[in-house]
Amino acid sequence: MKKIFVLSFVLVFALSSAAMAGISFSGSFESTLATDSFDPEQVNWEFTNVLTLSVKATGEGIGWAFEGEMAAPTTDGEDLTGAFELGKYKLTLTDDYFNAWVWGNSAETSTKASNLGFISAPAKANAAARVEVPVMDITTLTVDYRGDDGVHDAVRFFADFDVNDIELGLAGGRYYAEGPANTIVASAGTTIDMFTVKGAVGATLGEELGYAAGLDASADVTEEISVGAKVWMSNPGFVADVAADKVHLSGNVDFNDGTIWAKAALTFEGEFEEFAFTSDKQRLDFGYRFDDTVAFGDILDDYEDLTAPALKGFVQRAGNVDEAATLSAEVGVAAPVMADFLWGKVTLGFVGNADGQNYELVDKDDAFVTRQLYANADAFVTVTDRLTVMPHIGFRNISGEPIVVDATQVVVLPYSKASALVTSVGADYLVGGVDGPTLALNVSNEAFFGVEDQVGAVELDMVQKASISIKVTF
Repeated sequence: MKKIFVLSFVLVFALSSAAMAGISFSGSFESTLATDSFDPEQVNWEFTNVLTLSVKATGEGIGWAFEGEMAAPTTDGEDLTGAFELGKYKLTLTDDYFNAWVWGNSAETSTKASNLGFISAPAKANAAARVEVPVMDITTLTVDYRGDDGVHDAVRFFADFDVNDIELGLAGGRYYAEGPANTIVASAGTTIDMFTVKGAVGATLGEELGYAAGLDASADVTEEISVGAKVWMSNPGFVADVAADKVHLSGNVDFNDGTIWAKAALTFEGEFEEFAFTSDKQRLDFGYRFDDTVAFGDILDDYEDLTAPALKGFVQRAGNVDEAATLSAEVGVAAPVMADFLWGKVTLGFVGNADGQNYELVDKDDAFVTRQLYANADAFVTVTDRLTVMPHIGFRNISGEPIVVDATQVVVLPYSKASALVTSVGADYLVGGVDGPTLALNVSNEAFFGVEDQVGAVELDMVQKASISIKVTF
């Protein structure tokens, strides 16, 4: 990764030395002070700083842009620890003859993939480099490399063609995870009237031939209704970006008239050699809105932008031959309560087993639960054009084998039954005006009650957190 990063900078300045006109800088600096305890004897304040920098330059025929984050040293008491570290970074090069990218540390560009995703280079990467070269009006060639700290991951190649309204593609991959393996995939797709059909076949070349094939079809039945189906399989010797020894079958029906949105999907997966399905999933997503100011997918995330009431939810059942089936459901309702001042959101959810057995909620080596109920209420208050306040209250109840999960479902504690009440408030203030730096304050308290283990009730301390930060954008 270090070599890629150094070489990319050499290339940037070599290309830009003859065309330094139009250079611009932008970015942000955020400083945060946080603690995970209000106890005077246990309070542990941590000070962190993050610098985000974007540099862009354009010239005759070429251009480049660099975006990166730098994390400053943190404080432990009064002593500085650590050193500046590079966070997300992305370098973009634009030329008359090619486009190139170097990025990593979870930065993103775009996903490049063959049909069915047999060979797929994802947008997010730990350390990656990509070059895209158009060849007249015939094709576009793409080479994508992934690796980190001297360890090779894969090199992927793509070539795309258009022939008489038929999209053709040829992809190749050299994978290093389990010894070098070479795979090629041919793709084809076309649209006829309301139907779109895409297919792919692939082979891994070696002592034992690996192969895969699949078909993806969809149709816009009406302006509101669309349907789709997908089937693919791979034998045990196939090495690519989908699992080996697998058979997949799925279908979906979508409805969207601008006011009502619904999607029903069925998925079945299993082993190719046994040719038997070992897991299945059925899911129904739905949404309703009185206007289209917020997309259906963002109703519960960007509810402060709503100008009319809306709701979104889902119901899902997932089964596995080796484990119990799970049933989960959630519905959220959001609406503006007072125009341009107060918005509210309420979310109710359930996660439980569908057949009386335990199922995995976090990690199978940690614990199991049989049921989780949760309810959350949120508000977004625009006090002034410079101050916004975001209160939250949440309740959850968990029952099963030893487990308690926090609001992010990552902390596991050795208890079998518990309820928790979470209260928090966040506030953002724009210092000096609407375009000024953002001063943010967050305080939360998580109180456990009714906790039980195999012996009886157990007292749990409250989990309290606080943070204050200032972010300047330039």
